[in-house]
Amino acid sequence: MIEMESGNIATKISFAWMLRKPFRILALGFGAGLIKPGPGTWGSFVGLLIWWLFDLLSLSLIWRFVIICVMFIAGLWICGQTSKDIGEHDSGSIVWDEIVAVLFLILCIAPQEYAFYFIAVIIFRIFDIWKPFPIAYFDRKLRSSFGIMFDDLLAAVYSFLTFKILILILILWIYK
Repeated sequence: MIEMESGNIATKISFAWMLRKPFRILALGFGAGLIKPGPGTWGSFVGLLIWWLFDLLSLSLIWRFVIICVMFIAGLWICGQTSKDIGEHDSGSIVWDEIVAVLFLILCIAPQEYAFYFIAVIIFRIFDIWKPFPIAYFDRKLRSSFGIMFDDLLAAVYSFLTFKILILILILWIYK
């Protein structure tokens, strides 16, 4: 259980607290945001699991794109409301932003094998934790729910570019 201060009121983030409002279930990644250490990493793996569900349902890339866009837009409200309830901007327990960013990243590199998706998620976590410029800048300056979602989207873009460079290097090495 995590205790956060919101003014004079202590918010106890727990499984029971999460279940009291459905949007918290999403914001906390169905409970992944409660796992310590590394709730963002667990949330990223929830994104990978959701992609697997998309595959199971045989959703086209267009439908996946539409769903991910809806998830991003919904995330603006979901993350904002949960942040207010916790009393902290971008609490580590909120992992909806990682979930959506991972889905966006995998969409951009699809279709590939799951080993490639796993590597891409690891690269994403590196950028999400490291926060190189301008990710850290936007993380500090955008104190809104858009900021919560946007810095992870930037980490996904960095991850996509890094993934593609690594694949190019691998191809050049194999065919030299």
